[in-house]
Amino acid sequence: GNLLPNLPAGGVAQFLEGTLFVSRISGAVTLPGESTPQSPPAGIGELRWSSTTEILPENFGPFNRWVPPTPANEVIGMRRVGNFVLGFSSDRMYHFRRQGANIRIEEMHPGYGLGARYGIESVANVVYFVSPQGLKAVSSEGQLDNVGGLDWLFQTKLSHLSNVQLSYDAKGMCLHVM
Repeated sequence: GNLLPNLPAGGVAQFLEGTLFVSRISGAVTLPGESTPQSPPAGIGELRWSSTTEILPENFGPFNRWVPPTPANEVIGMRRVGNFVLGFSSDRMYHFRRQGANIRIEEMHPGYGLGARYGIESVANVVYFVSPQGLKAVSSEGQLDNVGGLDWLFQTKLSHLSNVQLSYDAKGMCLHVM
């Protein structure tokens, strides 16, 4: 038989200043003493991060976690832009930043979530993403803009936004929409 236990696995990960953020965690196990009224048991939508005091991306402390107010708002995509990480759920965004040894997470832009699993790409200090409202751009500071030239195509010609993929070619300085 298999001697190794089922270990948790993250489906989305992103580094920020030596700290690893992980979401879409499958097989998460709550350790004894880890569940308190202020820290509910591991569950759907949880985001965890590694040590903020040392560069140990494999060391996830029991209190280094955050659960969105609505479990359906699980972070399904992340991109680093400047000194921040932007996280995307299916219906909103999150702004992650470090403040010393602490992590601050702010919810922003309800209604503008990620509409395609691979429809996200960062270019300099902007993240382009496919939303049910079309192709959008959000800056590292959280300013949301339309990419109006493609909105008509997204809203009238594409029946399945979930199939759209974004990719940036740094040499050609071109954002590809496939």
